[in-house]
Amino acid sequence: MATPRTTFTLAVLVVLGLGYLLFFERKLESTDEHALAQRHIVHFHADQVVAMALRRDAWTSGAVERIDGATWKRTVPVAGAVDSAAVGALLSELEFGEHQTTLEGHGNDTQHLFEEGLSPPQLTVTLTLADRREIEFELGKETPTADGFYLHVRDETQVQVIDRKLRDRLNDLLNALNDTTSAENAEGAAKPDAAKGDAHGSD
Repeated sequence: MATPRTTFTLAVLVVLGLGYLLFFERKLESTDEHALAQRHIVHFHADQVVAMALRRDAWTSGAVERIDGATWKRTVPVAGAVDSAAVGALLSELEFGEHQTTLEGHGNDTQHLFEEGLSPPQLTVTLTLADRREIEFELGKETPTADGFYLHVRDETQVQVIDRKLRDRLNDLLNALNDTTSAENAEGAAKPDAAKGDAHGSD
């Protein structure tokens, strides 16, 4: 028959054991989360982005601005509609996207930046957050092994190698923003009622 002292000792051991497991399990989860975050390309929360601007060169740029939680509008090169779902998906991909590898020190090395197509960059992306902070990153050339593209986040000492798909999606969005033909046609086309009125007026 268990004595009160034995029962108390067992209870203390159980509590200590649970505390030990919980402490190290949380520490392990925290370590894993930190390691995962370190693999992220850019560190931000997509729902905090209020504007995104893309620039390929002096003649090709585009920008979008958040209207509400899920709705975006184009602001550059002309004001107009944009595929809000595509913008949201791209921001989510940027938030959770992971690099293939990192090149330490390349971000501070002008020769490396030039060789990797980052000075000058082939594409520059600027994210404006709700607190007005800006995150800017640049994309460069394809790697010599053709397995990715170079990316450098402003003020970081490392250069990252990212997947081709992410680079292509950024360029696709920029191309879509610069394709204003359909919007111009829609704005320039006469409204049916107006056209009917003109026809009656000419009789």
